[in-house]
Amino acid sequence: DAGFNPQLFIALYVAFQMEEELPVSLFEQVSIADLVDYIKENHKYYLEEMLPRLSGLIENLIDECEDNMEKLILIRDFLEQYRIDLEVHIREEEENVIPYILEVEDSSMTGKVSEELKNRILHQPIRNFLETHSDVEEKISELKSIIIKYLPSVPDQETAYMILPELFRLEKDIRIHARIEDFVLVPRVEETEKELLKLI
Repeated sequence: DAGFNPQLFIALYVAFQMEEELPVSLFEQVSIADLVDYIKENHKYYLEEMLPRLSGLIENLIDECEDNMEKLILIRDFLEQYRIDLEVHIREEEENVIPYILEVEDSSMTGKVSEELKNRILHQPIRNFLETHSDVEEKISELKSIIIKYLPSVPDQETAYMILPELFRLEKDIRIHARIEDFVLVPRVEETEKELLKLI
């Protein structure tokens, strides 16, 4: 694949192995464009694969279960609300944050800063974006707690046990995704913002 970046692959591999500590230095050689592409692919993966797979497993439990329906419906509804919240978060990133990041990067390459970009850097810098991440991570943690609390009481244990690894995988992936944005992408964009302000 012409778009494959081996340095990004290595950095991600180490990030998923280390979990607690993001290897920021390994991401330094990865371009902003490659980081943005990775983030957008992740967004697609969450919404088109991971969450539908979890929803499908929960629907299977509901279909096969006569008891504890209210608990399963609670889980389903919480998961659906999480999907909606994540979609809103992703839409905000893809419609506002990512275009801004790419505009900052492009201005850095050309050395030209539009008046609109100057105002955005001064009044809505990339740092403002960080506040929304904790919500996404907290909600997946809440979902995990609800599922762990209520799943043991369902009769179809085989399907129930398939849900937990999927959920833990989603939680880990979102945590690492957010850390890459918070500790790699945002600081690099902040540095570029500072450099651009010097050109004004």
